[in-house]
Amino acid sequence: MEKYKQIAFWAARIILAGVFVNASVSKIARPDEFYTAIMNYQILPQYLAYVLSYFLPVLELVCSIALLWNVFCKAAISLIYAMLIVFIIAIISAWLRGLNISCGCFGSESAVGEYLKVMLRDLFLIGLCSIIFLLNEEKDVKRNVNL
Repeated sequence: MEKYKQIAFWAARIILAGVFVNASVSKIARPDEFYTAIMNYQILPQYLAYVLSYFLPVLELVCSIALLWNVFCKAAISLIYAMLIVFIIAIISAWLRGLNISCGCFGSESAVGEYLKVMLRDLFLIGLCSIIFLLNEEKDVKRNVNL
């Protein structure tokens, strides 16, 4: 059983990090498109959307690297989890207001108006965060018992 937990732990980390690396690279390459996607949500003022269009992709990339490298794994998972919750809230807000926009998750390739699909994807990613967090906690408990 321990072997399956280890496989699940690594698979979840690789998938989650891969998704966030992919998302961050496309936004880092085209911050102007990401700025437009943020502004389309009609939630944030221009100056905050501008700052976020540069800061958020770098944060996503740093969290992905930390997750893969297993450095500050708990902090990376916590930040990714928080980002996913904020993304879901923003998507629900846009959906309820009848906005037909791209989520902006993967640059200009993001589909327009596919809110349910995006939320399901984000919920899946939250599930991966939970797996990583729980299995990492289990490893920490075992490590402390062996000391």
